[in-house]
Amino acid sequence: MKTKSMALESQMSLREAANIVNAGFAKMKAQVEAIEASSNPLDQLDGEADIAVVGRRATMMNLWAVQVYLFDMGEKCGIEMVALGEGGFTRAMHGPRNTVSLTKSVQKMESLVADLRARDPRAQLID
Repeated sequence: MKTKSMALESQMSLREAANIVNAGFAKMKAQVEAIEASSNPLDQLDGEADIAVVGRRATMMNLWAVQVYLFDMGEKCGIEMVALGEGGFTRAMHGPRNTVSLTKSVQKMESLVADLRARDPRAQLID
């Protein structure tokens, strides 16, 4: 599975960011689930997110999924998003009903970023 990610640093509180992400997923009619913490000790080097969820939706011809990690940084909030999916070749080989669309997942991730930046125009994208 391929991924594409984006990260933001915002002046919003953790609760505000969580509410915006939740509203965005609701607007997309996504199923939202918690992401389980990894038991791999190497994954814990970066620090664990305060909130970790995945939003996904399956329609007749499209499957998409976006992971969202929210970090409370005191006066700020860190937001990491990861769009999941397969490229066009894999989707052509296995059929659009059986594979997650990276293109659609990226569109949904960018929509969430737009919602967050609308609430906090000073939010900075992090490379």
